[in-house]
Amino acid sequence: MARTPVAVLGVVEQPYRGSTERAYVDCFYLARVLNAQLGDLDLLLRGEAVLVALQGEGPAADPTAALQHLLDDGVDVLLDGDDLDRLGLDRADLLAGVQVTSGEHARSWHQYQAVWFL
Repeated sequence: MARTPVAVLGVVEQPYRGSTERAYVDCFYLARVLNAQLGDLDLLLRGEAVLVALQGEGPAADPTAALQHLLDDGVDVLLDGDDLDRLGLDRADLLAGVQVTSGEHARSWHQYQAVWFL
């Protein structure tokens, strides 16, 4: 019996919580597994998590690669444009495929069957 995809929004505000989490599973790996299981996951980056969507090297390079895998898997990756502006970051530096939203995105959460903070 085929399963019906469940529309879920995963919200990431703090992408790295410490070495213990990273040693077992991080939020981006969890998002990838959830997308494979549910079939329809959107991912919203807020707060300091918007840094992960920047292209390039540096401390965020490993999470950025994980985010690229999610994009390659067809996950819609949304990014809070207000947080991007607050941090003084340039939209031109984002990974291709990341969609910038307004800070009013919470008003659309009712369109999802579930909203999970990862």
